[in-house]
Amino acid sequence: MSYFLTNRKYFLVFVLIFILSFISLTSGRSFIHSNRLLDGVWGFQDKIYLNNDKSMLSQFDSDVLANFDGKLVFHDDGSYSLSYNVSFLQLDEKNEAVMNYSINSSGSWDIDGDELNFVSDDMLELKPVESGTQYEYILELAGNVMKRSFSKHQLIFWYEDSAFILNSLSQEQIIFHRNELL
Repeated sequence: MSYFLTNRKYFLVFVLIFILSFISLTSGRSFIHSNRLLDGVWGFQDKIYLNNDKSMLSQFDSDVLANFDGKLVFHDDGSYSLSYNVSFLQLDEKNEAVMNYSINSSGSWDIDGDELNFVSDDMLELKPVESGTQYEYILELAGNVMKRSFSKHQLIFWYEDSAFILNSLSQEQIIFHRNELL
């Protein structure tokens, strides 16, 4: 016991250095991630297959493939802007029905270690859909998919400096590439 009492100042210094090192390592990762995200426009593409049971997508006679193609910009004030086009393709050999929509979204973002958190504030379709129609439901479905993709607790994994992957337990992975030309 006397050894601990005589060397307690060394123990306190060791504990303080350990705590400060841990804090600097975790906040350092957040800072590095933030700087990388702020550097450019990030493009992505995603495909989602919708199994049609006729109760949800009654206007389609078969299953539907939704193609998402978009751009994401992180702003240094903690906000983001997202613009994407979504097209729905009916997977029927007899009839090919295609619907295209353009949607803009914005909100705030923050990063905590390896976790990227989005909070969506606004979503605006650029080609308004008449209220109460089946098209409104399809557009709402697309908006919900994107809200789920850009939500809280997204793990970020970097592939070099020009690409990253977002992943969460409830969502498939989305790959983002830096758009050099924009």
